[in-house]
Amino acid sequence: MPDHGEKRESRDQQGNHTRAIAFKAEALGLAHAAGEPHEISKQHHDYAVLLGRVDNSSPRVLAHYFASAAIAVRSDAPTLREEIEMQARFAFAFGIPERMSLNDDVCAPVEEIPGVQDWSPFITAVVMLAEGGSQWAAEVEAELAGMDRTPSVAPLARVVRRILAGERSPDLLVGLGMLPFGMASKILAILRERAGS
Repeated sequence: MPDHGEKRESRDQQGNHTRAIAFKAEALGLAHAAGEPHEISKQHHDYAVLLGRVDNSSPRVLAHYFASAAIAVRSDAPTLREEIEMQARFAFAFGIPERMSLNDDVCAPVEEIPGVQDWSPFITAVVMLAEGGSQWAAEVEAELAGMDRTPSVAPLARVVRRILAGERSPDLLVGLGMLPFGMASKILAILRERAGS
């Protein structure tokens, strides 16, 4: 006779992991928006660990470990040794493909996470426009139009438009989710710094 309680517990556990992964994905997007390399590396590591609890042999797990290690190398993070050890354990347990493409096997799976794309060019373009430039106006407007169609970043598009219209109040950040908050905070901080205030 099937154990319905055990099946229900398994479904509940799966649901908890799914929610945890969703929260961690948002934290990862926020880390990228904030631009602090050590935190970005840590968040990639933590995401890989959580993802591994659901599908421990997934290539996405390895991709996030690689991303974490690569950022740790570039930023001289103190966690580099741990990242290398995690990759070695993964390789021992599941193997590593004979050939790996940086774009297809590492970057593409990592960039599936909302907010993980490199937002630096967008932030720079918004700052330049807010300061009166016009060089990147078409590109920024195209990006904002795309954001309008994506619920997770649509609030960011609205705030960016207000910033471009001249608003600088911290009230712009009220009620924003983690990723929009991180991005808008970064833009406002850069504008304040460049204005000398």
